[in-house]
Formats: sequence, C-alpha cells, structure tokens
Amino acid sequence: MTSAANFYVPDTKAWQLLLKVLETTPDAFPDWQANYSTINADLLVSSTATFDKYYNIFESRQTFLALIPTIRQVEDQYINTFLCSELIEHLKSTSISEPSQKQVKVFLQKAVVAFTISKIYDEGLFLLDASGLRLKYDTLPYEQAKIPDYGKQADQISRAVAKQNDNGLSYLLNAKDIIKADLSKFDQCEIVFINEAKSEASFQPYNTKSTLGL
Repeated sequence: MTSAANFYVPDTKAWQLLLKVLETTPDAFPDWQANYSTINADLLVSSTATFDKYYNIFESRQTFLALIPTIRQVEDQYINTFLCSELIEHLKSTSISEPSQKQVKVFLQKAVVAFTISKIYDEGLFLLDASGLRLKYDTLPYEQAKIPDYGKQADQISRAVAKQNDNGLSYLLNAKDIIKADLSKFDQCEIVFINEAKSEASFQPYNTKSTLGL
C-alpha cells in the first residue's frame, strides 16, 4: 500500500535526477534559475551537493529540502552569533577567490552540517545509520518515534549528538583561527567576532534533549 507521504512527496530516481540536473546546470534552464535556484542562496549550505559533501544524504533533494528549516535554525544559533553579518554575507557569495576566505567558508559549512545532524538526530523524521541520512517517507505524524529517555538507544543518541556538537565546535574554532591569523583578509566589518569577550573555554555547545546552544 502506498502511503500518503509517498504519494505527495515522490522520491523516484527519475525525480531525483531531474532535480539534480536543474540544480547543477542552472544556466541551461534560465526560467528555473530566475524563479527557484536562488531560493536558498541566503544559506551557507545552500544546495544538496554541498550538504552531501560533508554528510551523506544520498544526493536526495527531498532530504535536503526537509533539512532546510533546521539549517536556518543552525545558522541563526551558531553562525549569526559568531561572526558579523557583513562577513557572513560576503562568505555566502559564489565569487570568493581569496584562499583564506574560502577556507573559512568551508569550515563554516562543515559546522552547519554537523550541528544540523545533531539537531535532527532524535526527531524521528529521518533514518540515520552508519551509511548516512535518509528522509522517512512512510511515517505518519502519530507514528513518529519518541525520543528514548533511557537504555542503549538513548545512550547512542546522546553520544551521536555529542560527537556532532564536538565536530561543529572544532570547525568553528578552525574558522576563528584562520580569521585571527590574517584579519586584513576579513575587513568587511570593524568587529569580526560578535562576542570578543567570549573565551574559547566558554565557547562550548551544550545540549538537552531538545536544545543546542553556544
């Protein structure tokens, strides 16, 4: 029996291939480029290919679309409270050529992906295993898995969340080190870091069962 989710959100190979062609060759489809290709351009991780580079989502455009709200939350929580807005906007440009700026952008993208995976790990909307992440198409809202409070599964989730938090933190600190090593390349704003008084010792993400923060 075909579920409602499968009916309304097809994820066939042909559909995925079409989305991949549209995403990777926008110049060949000017109407699509003008109306749809820039929808997520305001994000550091703005495409399926970029996300898939740092965490396997099997090149699924549907999975990426489902992750976008969480990606936006992560940018607000971790990136927009870390660097000045002018620098962030500059780094989102596709025309960056300066090597250190490109390095910082990559580390920020890796951090966004890590914190995104951490946030969605226990939501029950995705299938996560050793091979990567998939969107659950056949799970109805009332069937969504409950977050375990104890036992082996709860321990596994806690360890996975902590690991992704640590990865995200390391990426942000790497970006910070690059910027501090050559501030002249990051002169888009007078004060690069939002909170200069925050020490690296206090620059730690924490987590509860539903919240992450710096």
